[in-house]
Amino acid sequence: MHVALAFASLFPHSLQGVSRKKILFLKYGSFSLVNREVENLLRRGFPSHELLVVDVAADLLPTGGLNAALLWTKAILTHIHSVLRRKNSPWDFVLRDPLGWSLVSKLMKRFAERSDIEFVFQTQSLFDASLKGVPLFVYTDHTRLAHQRYPGVSHQLVPETRWIQLERELYRKATVSFTTSGFAAESIIDDYGVKVERVESVQSGCNIDLPEIMPWRDRPPRSILFLGIEWERKGGPVLLEAMKKVRREFPDAVLEVVGYGSSADNRPGISFRGRIPREEVPACLLQADIMCLPSYFEPSAVALSEAAGYGLPVVSTRVGGTPERVIHGQTGILVQPGDVTELASALLDLMRNPAKANLMGQSGRELVLKNHIWPAVAEKIINRIERELLSFGPALSHP
Repeated sequence: MHVALAFASLFPHSLQGVSRKKILFLKYGSFSLVNREVENLLRRGFPSHELLVVDVAADLLPTGGLNAALLWTKAILTHIHSVLRRKNSPWDFVLRDPLGWSLVSKLMKRFAERSDIEFVFQTQSLFDASLKGVPLFVYTDHTRLAHQRYPGVSHQLVPETRWIQLERELYRKATVSFTTSGFAAESIIDDYGVKVERVESVQSGCNIDLPEIMPWRDRPPRSILFLGIEWERKGGPVLLEAMKKVRREFPDAVLEVVGYGSSADNRPGISFRGRIPREEVPACLLQADIMCLPSYFEPSAVALSEAAGYGLPVVSTRVGGTPERVIHGQTGILVQPGDVTELASALLDLMRNPAKANLMGQSGRELVLKNHIWPAVAEKIINRIERELLSFGPALSHP
C-alpha cells in the first residue's frame, strides 16, 4: 500500500495540463541526514517547481516484480548475519549489486514520457536515475575506485569491473557531479575520466545546530571525544592504545566513546555510551575538549565539522576528505592511520598546550562557518544548477 500511494502521488490526475515544472529527486534512505538537507535546499532554491521525491528502496525497487524479489532474497542469503543483526537492510546489498543497478535503470523508464520534469537530482552513486534529454545532477561522497587511494585497504576492497563500468557511465551522463569533498571530485575526474568542468566539490553541512557564540573552554584539555558508529574503520582500537600512553602523563585524562559499545565495556578513564539520540550530541561536544577520530578511511566525516563547529580542536588522520575538514597545524592535527605513537603524541601536544588547543578550536569553527554549513552548500548547488539549466535553452531555464 505504501508503494502504491507513493506512486499515485507522483501521477495525480490534477496535474494533467498543469505547466508547473517538476524536479525529480531520487534518494536512498537518509544518507546520514544529507537527503533531508538536499530536499530542503531543492524546495527553497526552486520554489516555483514541484519536487517529486522517490526513495529508491521504499518506492521504486519494490515495484520491480520477480527481479526485485530475487535480488532481495539473494541479499538476505548472502549477507544473513548483517541482516539478522539489523546492521544492514537487504536493500543495502541490492544497491551494491550490478543487477540492482540495472533494475533501477529499467524502473526509471516509467518517468521517461514525462515532459514536465526539468531536471533529475540523485544523491549517492549507487544507481542511475538518468532520463534521456533531461539534465541529471549527482551528489555523492565517494566512489568505488577512491578506495584504491587509501593506504593499506585497497586490497580488501577490489571493485567489480561491471560496477565500475556502470559508475563511469553515470558520471559521464551527469550534467554535473557534485561531491562532498575534493578527494571524491578528484577520483571522478582521474579514476573515471570525467571532464573537470563537470565535477564540483561543494562539501556538505553540519547536521546539528551550531552554537551562535564560540564556546570557550577555560579548563585544561583532558576530555577526549570519539564520535562514530563504525569502531574498527574509524580507528577506535588504535585510540584505546594511544590512551594508555596519554594517561601515563595525564592520569585524569578521559575518553568518551559515543556511537559504539555500552557501559559493560567501560574501563578506567574510558566511557562507552553507545548510540545516543542525535539531540544529545551537542551536549557531548560541549563537555569535550578534543575530538579524536583516527579513521583508516573517511570520505568526508561530518562529525569532524560538527566538532569544529563547537570549538573543538580535532585529531584525525591524513586520509580521504579529512584534510579538507581538518587543516593540519591550524584547526587540528593529522596523523598516519594506525600509528599509536603519533596519535598519542598529537593528543599530548594539545593537552600540554591549552592555548594552542583553544586557537585551533577557534580556527576550526571559522572554517566550518565558511564551508561546512548547509546554506553555503545549498548556494553552490543551486547556482550551478541554474547556470546549467540555462545552457539547455529557454524551454528548460529556471524562472
